[in-house]
Amino acid sequence: MFVIIHLVLSFYQISAVEPPVSRHAHLDPDCSGSNRMAENRIEFIRNGFQESVDSRHKTQEMISYFEKCLMPELRDEEPLFTAYYGSLTILLVKHGFNPFTRLSNLRDGMEYLDRSVALRPRNIEIRFLRFSTLVNLPALLGYTDQLKKDTVQIFLLMTREEEQMGCFEDEMRINMISSVIESGRLNERQQQEFEQLFDRWNYENE
Repeated sequence: MFVIIHLVLSFYQISAVEPPVSRHAHLDPDCSGSNRMAENRIEFIRNGFQESVDSRHKTQEMISYFEKCLMPELRDEEPLFTAYYGSLTILLVKHGFNPFTRLSNLRDGMEYLDRSVALRPRNIEIRFLRFSTLVNLPALLGYTDQLKKDTVQIFLLMTREEEQMGCFEDEMRINMISSVIESGRLNERQQQEFEQLFDRWNYENE
């Protein structure tokens, strides 16, 4: 069974939130820069996560950043930071080679994501991070039921929580909606409603 799981993980791919890359998002090596306000920090993390999807080096760099600069937040289980740390840990599955390490990273990353969702079940960004992970995991790994629940919640949150959706930058919001549409997880009615949601937000941004 372990050999089969390793083979499955060998074909594992993951997509990600596609936030706009900010020209002002720089790594602060000593974690003490005056520009390290909360909003700039999460912007940096979003951009770094997107770059990490296709880069093992960037993934390791971002994980090192978390462990050096954000350990208090991780210890306190600050939900959004914890969710991104979990997602980065799961990216090591994609970039890794050792089968034992890959399986361990998957389990550890999912634990961080699950705790984040439990703490903030109605947070769209946290839900989307877990959804975008689960939708790319093979059914053999046993997360199918969890994915079904997340699909329902993502649909309800994105179509009903207009104020929360309005807090995202335009490009990030559109990319999140597009990713859900392209996931193939929505039923026909949900698909139509999401396409209308995409058209409305896209029209308002023009």
